[in-house]
Amino acid sequence: MSGEIRWRCRRGMRELDALLAHFLDHHHADLPEDLKIRFRTWLELSDPLLWDRLTGPLPEDERDLELAMRLRTFPGLNRDPD
Repeated sequence: MSGEIRWRCRRGMRELDALLAHFLDHHHADLPEDLKIRFRTWLELSDPLLWDRLTGPLPEDERDLELAMRLRTFPGLNRDPD
């Protein structure tokens, strides 16, 4: 895993910092390559847009939905993935 990805997981919101760091440390390595690419794409989003992907309505795109569901299982998010 590159240091660039870890650096891009550092955000302006403490909640995002915690969630993304935990996901990177514990789940990123097990992702299929297409979801790793999608994750890197999500890291380019602004904090409010990324937070909405994690706490707002579920994405309609199948690849985004799968990544959102994996990220929403983070225990500190306090969000039911339904």
